Amino acid sequence: MKIISLASDIYDEIQDSGISIPFIRTWLTNNINKLNLAIDTNFCPSGQAWEIQPEISGQPASIMKLIFMEYYYNKQVASNVGASAYRVIKVVEGDTQISKVDPTNIAKVYQVLAKENRTLINEQVKLYRLNLSVPREVNPSGNWEGGIPYYPYY
Repeated sequence: MKIISLASDIYDEIQDSGISIPFIRTWLTNNINKLNLAIDTNFCPSGQAWEIQPEISGQPASIMKLIFMEYYYNKQVASNVGASAYRVIKVVEGDTQISKVDPTNIAKVYQVLAKENRTLINEQVKLYRLNLSVPREVNPSGNWEGGIPYYPYY
């Protein structure tokens, strides 16, 4: 999968006009090592057509999406915490109704989303590692002497 297709998938999920596909593509290219450290892989961007080598797809691609979403939510928290003005959400002329929302409440929602996303990342990393795990000790003959294998640490 090319980085551009991964970036466009993320852009379609976010649907935020303040963020663009080239920005997401650049962020993914610069932060592919976060994925490598999380799941112990060797993905790296190649210079041609914004590709990732080896091919990234499936679970690693979804983990990379989650890593970007965590960044996005934390960025939204930071942009809403420092603001002191109220944002006007709803204005109705008939009977004059104006609804206001405190930016710190918006930041709290994004903070909860970032924490939930971190939990999802940890779960996906554990599942990825579990799927790649292999048994460390296998008896090739299939029969154990005495019926039960001997473990000296019982």
